[in-house]
Amino acid sequence: SGAGSFARTSGFTAVSVAPNTANVKIGSFTLQANSSEDIKVNSIGVDPSVSGYAASNISNLTVRSNGSSVGTPVGNPPTGTSTFSFADITISANGTRTFDVYADIGGASTGSTTAAMSVTYRGSVSNTTTSSAASGISITSAASTLAASTLVSSSPVAQFVVGGTTFGVATFKLSTALAGTVATIRELRFTTVGTDAIESITVGGVTSSVISGGTTTVSGLNFAISSTGTDVPVTVKFSGFQNSTTGGSLQNSIATTSVTLGYVEGTSGSGSVITNTTPATSNVMTLVASKPTVTVSSTQGAQLILGAENKVGEMTVSADANGKVSVVSTVFNLSATNVTTPVFSAGRIADGNTTISGSSVSIAGSVATATFSPSYDISAGQSKTFSLYANVAGTYPGTGTSYVASSVTAAGFQWKDVIGGGTLFSGTSIINFPTNSYTTSR
Repeated sequence: SGAGSFARTSGFTAVSVAPNTANVKIGSFTLQANSSEDIKVNSIGVDPSVSGYAASNISNLTVRSNGSSVGTPVGNPPTGTSTFSFADITISANGTRTFDVYADIGGASTGSTTAAMSVTYRGSVSNTTTSSAASGISITSAASTLAASTLVSSSPVAQFVVGGTTFGVATFKLSTALAGTVATIRELRFTTVGTDAIESITVGGVTSSVISGGTTTVSGLNFAISSTGTDVPVTVKFSGFQNSTTGGSLQNSIATTSVTLGYVEGTSGSGSVITNTTPATSNVMTLVASKPTVTVSSTQGAQLILGAENKVGEMTVSADANGKVSVVSTVFNLSATNVTTPVFSAGRIADGNTTISGSSVSIAGSVATATFSPSYDISAGQSKTFSLYANVAGTYPGTGTSYVASSVTAAGFQWKDVIGGGTLFSGTSIINFPTNSYTTSR
């Protein structure tokens, strides 16, 4: 017997497509031979029946198998079944062959097509001829609309940004609202927070100057998006500061600056203009003339001596090359392990082993607060390592390793943006603020 089975391909489901989309898969069918013999097929009928639009909305009807066309494509398929004839295709016993139907979809913004397929095949030994048919599934035309823009999670978090720099402030995801549809983006509009903080906005290679207090339009764009979404990076040029390396006109830090994408304009597959005005906003940045970087060495310090002064903490502060910063205070959290009744007292902050003039350290329990009066200036591009000393009292239990560990806290680190008006900030927006500890062991 030349029997086999024929059905719509599993996993091929209904989708929506934008008007004027070429090369759309509108059907997929699988022919399987049974175990008794190979089968041969050389003719397929396709009926791309339509609903809601004219048959002329379908063109270039094509059948493909294994990546190649079978039969001759039909440029303007008539109402009813179009026949595709070709040289014998042999399907081995228990084997399968998939036949996909493609077509260009015209400009109708509503309606659908459902491609049914019929096949006639024969057994390679028995020569028995069998005809089978399978119904298709609806492929709907739908004009694109734009979904709400969203801020991509990998966008930069809130942080200090140095003036005069170009910075990728955010990445927004743009997408169409309906699965299977596409659109072309041609214009984006932005508003900014932070008076005179941002000079220009760049998207897709197009740069527009920022209108202070108004809307900045980036036009002349030409990129495609789909329902799965396209990530669109947004880069800004931040304004510079007087007396900084990069130069500029600003005199004071700007604590809050952000960019909001409030208008997206594009064209749908049918060519109509579509827009979305749901706002999406970058994370908030703080514009400064300079900023510090803070590090804590994980290298173990000198030997711990109970009942004496020990170096119990260390941190290095580096100023950005754009200008000087000034350290006001910092907090060290202290802990002792394998020490009975530990007590920290008589703290001091030092450059190496030399106490820094005008500095003081107060210790309350396990918290040591170092304060500089006046605040300690660090010149542009330079670094300073601060060492914390304290008396460590307690008793060694006799076994195991005793050690003291210290860490610094972002909230407890206070600094000034000297060129940016001497504005006082904490370290909470310093990227990669250290979480490791400095240790001294016995």
